[in-house]
Amino acid sequence: MNIKTILSSLIKLFVASLILFVLFFKTFGITVVKGFSMNNTIDNEDVVLLDMYTYQDNLPNYEDVVIVKRNYSNIDYSYKNKFLIKRVIGLPNDKIDILNNKLYRNNKLVSESYIKEPMECENMTFYIPKGKIFVMGDNRNDSLDSRSNKIGFIDVDHQLYAKAIYDISQNKRI
Repeated sequence: MNIKTILSSLIKLFVASLILFVLFFKTFGITVVKGFSMNNTIDNEDVVLLDMYTYQDNLPNYEDVVIVKRNYSNIDYSYKNKFLIKRVIGLPNDKIDILNNKLYRNNKLVSESYIKEPMECENMTFYIPKGKIFVMGDNRNDSLDSRSNKIGFIDVDHQLYAKAIYDISQNKRI
């Protein structure tokens, strides 16, 4: 092999590697979770793999774990996290009821095997508007989420950031 052939092969390999690198990080991301609102599903300081592409043209599904951007128009600026990780509970046009510490979606009891402990909160009803979703942390008694006016409904077009797909720290799918 001559030097030209070797150089040509190295350049092709470099370009292919660069393209794969860019495609990977355009499609996937990694984050470190800060906080306890998703315990026991995802723990504080866990490293999580994100799918950045799934929600470009699609709504999330019930129970997807998502990364959402904070809406700074209705929050306390002293809260440090710019992004939150939560579970999708309600989609546009859904009715969410919390009655006697149980969660109902469209008048049907939601089975929640993933929550840390039974929820303790006042009775509430939410009607999710078009273009919004309702999210909650799995650690219901220690989660700032859509139940609070500090978070509220999540705007699908402006706040939905990524889908959490794999907890690298715990070596498990989310």
